[in-house]
Amino acid sequence: MRDLHAAYAAIHGREAGPGDDGLRKLGPIERPRIEFVFVSTDQRPGDVQDFRDKHWSMPWTHAFVGRDGEAATMARFGFSGIPTGVLVDGTGTIIEVGAALRGEQLLPTLERALAAATSAAGPG
Repeated sequence: MRDLHAAYAAIHGREAGPGDDGLRKLGPIERPRIEFVFVSTDQRPGDVQDFRDKHWSMPWTHAFVGRDGEAATMARFGFSGIPTGVLVDGTGTIIEVGAALRGEQLLPTLERALAAATSAAGPG
């Protein structure tokens, strides 16, 4: 969670708040450059909100598929375990899955994806 919040803050030019839990309480971004979408396979939707209230804000988009939707979601995005990161570009193409989206590798991976998207969009 610390790496996720730090990368989300850095990509959006946000500073961590004061104290040891400064990253834990990030607020939402009005127009994110990159949006994180978390898909929950928890037992009930409230489990995620409880975690957000007590531990980490996770100020990005959340979806709930529950236990019943877990297998179909994993099959659609090509992974077999949780947690798994999947980086999808603006066209809906999966451009990265797995280790490059974890820990200290997350921020450089996101920066490369942003640079590639900016380059592909061309000037102005």
